[in-house]
Amino acid sequence: MNAEQMKKYITPDLDPRKNADHLFMYKGINCRQTRRVLDSLDSLNVALSSSPPTTIIEIGTFHGAFTQLLRDHDISAQASIHTFDIIDFNKRVEGTTLYVGDVFGDKHSCIVELISLPGRCLVFCDGGAKEREVNIFCKYLKSGDMILCHDYAKSLDVMNDKNIVGNWPPNQYESQWCNVKDSLTKFECVPFHEDEMQKSMWGSFIRQ
Repeated sequence: MNAEQMKKYITPDLDPRKNADHLFMYKGINCRQTRRVLDSLDSLNVALSSSPPTTIIEIGTFHGAFTQLLRDHDISAQASIHTFDIIDFNKRVEGTTLYVGDVFGDKHSCIVELISLPGRCLVFCDGGAKEREVNIFCKYLKSGDMILCHDYAKSLDVMNDKNIVGNWPPNQYESQWCNVKDSLTKFECVPFHEDEMQKSMWGSFIRQ
């Protein structure tokens, strides 16, 4: 499905304790994303159409909403999806594989092996240490592979520009360019489709 087809499964997240009107429910599951992520994935899918991903890795399963969203979206039409979390929330998404463990410990080698598989790999870093995830796993990317990090801002100017970030709270930026640029530069990863992905709080980088 594309963004327009998927939007019929979106409902507001009305939990007053969150005080976060940027969040939503996807197929009844809490999704810690902005709704713009659907359009961002549409745009990324078009940009990668000549060589679509065959492996998608998600770090940070949580409730499984983004896992389900990735599975449903056209971007995974030719891809296997592998999702990792330190805690088993007992959220299984059909057609995906869940791994419970520490991506910096017992599951590190598993991620490295998945990245090494033939074809393009996308690594979505959305765990509890997003910058560390980028800094560690970017070196394993093959040419054409991508690594993306959530709750991202390229700069302080982005954080303060509501035309870009919408209602995203300023205290929820957990990854910034200044903290990942050294590793990305070292391993020849450059920003890719940057403006479109930034609209949904994702940083996106491709290995040259």
